[in-house]
Amino acid sequence: MPLDWNSDAFCISRQESIENMVSSIRESSVEDLLSKMATCWEVNYGAYCRGINWDSADLGQLQTIASCLSPHGIAGICRCLAEDHAGWSGGMPDLILWKPEQEAAKLVEVKGPRDRLSEQQRAWIAFLTSQGIEVEVFKVSE
Repeated sequence: MPLDWNSDAFCISRQESIENMVSSIRESSVEDLLSKMATCWEVNYGAYCRGINWDSADLGQLQTIASCLSPHGIAGICRCLAEDHAGWSGGMPDLILWKPEQEAAKLVEVKGPRDRLSEQQRAWIAFLTSQGIEVEVFKVSE
């Protein structure tokens, strides 16, 4: 993990690299994005990286989800996390639901009867929606 991770200096010192990677993702076709994901998986699988649990999903599942979210949506999420990881690391919706046959995905925030959305959750919902990603808040009743 870089020493400047979670600081303003991280993005500033890597601005060009971050912009190139985000642009590369955004401009990719779905097929190209899935290929890039496979290459990245093969090169990095098992390496320690804070926030990554290699056993939580396999490459095929992640590629299916990525194809449902679109390269544009994935690029936007990557930009947020690269530019301000500390600020964006919390509040992302709890679940992702996807229908590969329809190439559709929805992120879901689950709230109990007395829960309210935090400001960070509101920010994520607004951002994801602006990227064309469907988001819904599910309220669980007693």
